[in-house]
Amino acid sequence: MSDGPFDGQLARVDARLERLARLTPEDEREGFESVTFPARETARNLARVILALGATPHIYPGTDRGGCHVEVDAVTVYIAGDGRVVCVVTLEPGDDET
Repeated sequence: MSDGPFDGQLARVDARLERLARLTPEDEREGFESVTFPARETARNLARVILALGATPHIYPGTDRGGCHVEVDAVTVYIAGDGRVVCVVTLEPGDDET
């Protein structure tokens, strides 16, 4: 099934999600667990919307067990290990990210 004009970008998102699924405690990102299937599915669906809007999503392992977060511009979406969106954080121009 084709995902339209952003097939290549979605393939990169899928590759990133696959890498996050294989994280281990021995990984250099020690302290993060592998991202669960429900969290990856939610992240992929969110990434498709972001790509359709012309932006590039960045996906990282989350602090929630098995979760992840998706960042785009000044917005971060936190996804729990069960696939629920648990928090959306936005920064206003001039906000300090630290």
